[in-house]
Amino acid sequence: MLIVLLIDFCYVGALQDDVEILIKDEGIEELLGKLDTLEKAAAARSGKSMWRPSKEPAEDFQAHALPYKRQELQKLQLEVRDMERNAKELASTVVQGREHIQQLKKQLDDRQKHWEVRGNG
Repeated sequence: MLIVLLIDFCYVGALQDDVEILIKDEGIEELLGKLDTLEKAAAARSGKSMWRPSKEPAEDFQAHALPYKRQELQKLQLEVRDMERNAKELASTVVQGREHIQQLKKQLDDRQKHWEVRGNG
């Protein structure tokens, strides 16, 4: 009986050594740590319902694409607002430029009339 216990003890010791080597080689401790992190994250989200696929792939795709499309729409709306603002500024600049050109034309006409009057006088 004592021999059986010694053999069992040696077998258990060798088995424990093999398991420890396997744990180190495969990085089991690190993987278990990641699993703990995932479990904590899942517990934090427990109130939120998780997405489940439906029987319609098109609906599934739309469900996944919708947040990205909304985000893209917001970006485009911001760009449109910026472009509209720039267009208004440019339109204002064009109006000011046209007014300046009208003033210059009036000055030229006045000078031309002045020189015509002087030349005829």
